[in-house]
Amino acid sequence: MTRSTNTSTAKNPVCDTSGYAIFSAGDVGTAHRMAHEMLDSHDYETGYQLLGEWLRNHAEGAGSTSQWVHIQWHMMVFELAVGQWDAARARYEEYVLPAAIDTREALVDAPAGLWRLALASEQPVDLPWNEIQPAAREALESSKGTYATLHSIMALAGAGDVTGIDAWLNERKTVDDADETFMALVRGFRAFAAGDYTEAEIELASALPNLSEVGGSRAQNELFERAHREAAARARFNGSVNEKIRSVVLSTQQHTHLSTPAF
Repeated sequence: MTRSTNTSTAKNPVCDTSGYAIFSAGDVGTAHRMAHEMLDSHDYETGYQLLGEWLRNHAEGAGSTSQWVHIQWHMMVFELAVGQWDAARARYEEYVLPAAIDTREALVDAPAGLWRLALASEQPVDLPWNEIQPAAREALESSKGTYATLHSIMALAGAGDVTGIDAWLNERKTVDDADETFMALVRGFRAFAAGDYTEAEIELASALPNLSEVGGSRAQNELFERAHREAAARARFNGSVNEKIRSVVLSTQQHTHLSTPAF
């Protein structure tokens, strides 16, 4: 992998295209910076090749536990982008999932990874949501920041735990105006879990213009855009199905002289 000069300091951090500061110190930081550059420019094939080469040359690991896991998460994102779904799942289960379960070092990457796997799958697929659900519930109780909290909610949503999300919402007595983008995302994923895709589309769409308010990098927050597109597609599909059902019912009524129901 071509090395870039690392000029990041505490006063002059390296940022992605959204202005979010990313870790870039040392060898693993150089790889991380490259990954963001490739993701931000949508050059997934180059990122897949370069980060894949870097990982093959660092099979023993690099950086801290959380940094190493996060680099694996980036590689998983590249694998999904180039159509390597099975490889992405295998990488997730080898590196990201154990870190979330055993060390709590991936409580953002783990839910995000599962959502990406789910959204990239052409068919419904069983994913280990229940394995990260306990850690997500525990993280919600300790409240380690808005972004981590959001991803814990996303973990519950992926597991279909609407009751757990509602319990958290009921405990949240007040919501500051500054939290509205965060809360729109929470409501959006809650609606997604409940199968209310129209509501999910509306809530997620309202959050998209202000994603920088909740934190996270451009590469990480691209997931929210993908979730919105999926909610919109499912809402349109459900609407089409409902319209077909309505047409069939109306046609049947015309032939049997029944009154029109109030839908």
